[in-house]
Amino acid sequence: MSYFILVVLIMFSTMMDFINLNQKQYIKYIIICIIYFSLAFLAGLRYETGLDYSGYNEIYNDVTGFWNVISGESNYADIHGEYGYLLLNSILKSFFDDFSFVILSMSFIGLGFIVYSCYKYSKFFFLSMFLYVTRFFFVRDMGQIRTAVACAIILYSIEAIEKRLFIRFIILIALAASFHSAALIAFPIYFISSYRFKKRVYCYSLFIAIIIGAFFPFKELIMEYLGDIGGSIINYIFSGYGESLSMLNPVTLLQTAILLIFIYFKEKLQKKIYGYNTILNMYAFSTFWLIIFNDLGIIAGRISTMLATIEIFIIPSFLLIRNNQNIKFLNYILILLFGLSLLYAKFMQNDMYQLFIPYKSVL
Repeated sequence: MSYFILVVLIMFSTMMDFINLNQKQYIKYIIICIIYFSLAFLAGLRYETGLDYSGYNEIYNDVTGFWNVISGESNYADIHGEYGYLLLNSILKSFFDDFSFVILSMSFIGLGFIVYSCYKYSKFFFLSMFLYVTRFFFVRDMGQIRTAVACAIILYSIEAIEKRLFIRFIILIALAASFHSAALIAFPIYFISSYRFKKRVYCYSLFIAIIIGAFFPFKELIMEYLGDIGGSIINYIFSGYGESLSMLNPVTLLQTAILLIFIYFKEKLQKKIYGYNTILNMYAFSTFWLIIFNDLGIIAGRISTMLATIEIFIIPSFLLIRNNQNIKFLNYILILLFGLSLLYAKFMQNDMYQLFIPYKSVL
């Protein structure tokens, strides 16, 4: 019930994107705060609810305290996880000795970057937040919390890319990678975005990605050349999450369709959206990666998703394509239905339903 109420609240708040409040902007800020704290507490106060809860709890139990880290006696090398995340666990373990503070802290950090980025970069803040909740929130903030924080920091880095602030960008990506090393996939975006590619370049690149994804035998090559020395890599690729996604899986088809629409209306959108070139390159890179490495399953999905969050800025931008108010309203309704359909599809997966319902809290 708490999920339903929150989604409905955010869905109705999207109307605020089209209301001119004049001197009453504080109403908008109050609603933004309500959404932020509601999402952060929902994700942060859960107990044995959502994806990967037990795995993160085991990491917390295994890490040494902060004072051991200071004295050089950490056991990080023996634990799966990046040092930034493990360090956060150690600090919170030493001061609070309660795993709940790890979940709560990660929720406030990740969602803080998301809310700020939506406010700063999106012309439709509430619609972007609605899409984030229906597309990413339950998988990331209510599950893969390292991914959630890393993706949120990458999203925040748009300004550093646009203003060519290389040192700031490197610091942000290093921070993101300290929570999830897959965040390093964002590094090339800084250099790619210094070029203004024509539409046909993206189309040719998409075609090449499809050819590579369809015919290049990545699994066989890994087994042949890394079989003897890449034990952990092999186990990771051929784990239960490593099954082939195929290029016809719903997420790949969805991203490809959104990318093509965004490219097609490039001339109409590039002057209306802050960081259009960076946003386009992020999403194109994410989609190409997903297509090329589709046969590697977890490698394709876990790395591609690092850049896919930019989708929450792309889809609302379709409202800017036409000035006709009737068409804009129709597109707005279609976006809401799209988000609700994504959420429905997620919870119709048996595993998801069982992991999230009923919602259990530490309180």
